Amino acid sequence: MSVLIVYATLSGHTEELAEMIKERLEKAGLEVLVEEAYDTEAGNFHEYEAVILGSYTWGDGDVPDDMMDLYEELEEKDLHGHQFAVFGSGDTGYMHFAGAVDHL
Repeated sequence: MSVLIVYATLSGHTEELAEMIKERLEKAGLEVLVEEAYDTEAGNFHEYEAVILGSYTWGDGDVPDDMMDLYEELEEKDLHGHQFAVFGSGDTGYMHFAGAVDHL
């Protein structure tokens, strides 16, 4: 099974999570590619059997700018039948902790 992990990071925490997920999936025998969100186009998602999206949260629970282009592209695509998962990071000091994940 081929898996694409796409992430946006500010402080490096979300990137670390993406790499940890990659290691676990590879140990399970899966083929995994990790890319930053600004290097990725949703139109290429059909090349993978599963896509995992990861993002940090910006402001008051918002999707960050470096994930926004991909986020908007995802809204326009018909991705029925594709397997997706999401993960995120955030600051527990904010009311909407890791709120960007809810948008993804």
